[in-house]
Amino acid sequence: MWDTYMAEEQGFSEFHLYVCVAFLVKWSDKLRKMDFQEVMMFLQALPTRDWTEKDIELLLSEAFIWQSLFKGSASHLRGGSDKTPSNTSIGT
Repeated sequence: MWDTYMAEEQGFSEFHLYVCVAFLVKWSDKLRKMDFQEVMMFLQALPTRDWTEKDIELLLSEAFIWQSLFKGSASHLRGGSDKTPSNTSIGT
């Protein structure tokens, strides 16, 4: 994971945002059902103990897709969009 951060032109300062987005999207259905305190507790102890290298690669791939879709776009700040890497294809 750190190799990916270091290989990115802006490194941690930009790509990390999209990694966080990928994390939040991964658990968005579950998070939406929680109250604030439950969300905070969940995010402080994410269920990633059994993750493999493949899981991390998938997360980084999804982060890259988010970055490709929204980097430099002011429209991503508006919210309310249903664009996720799984239901949005690049170039359409």
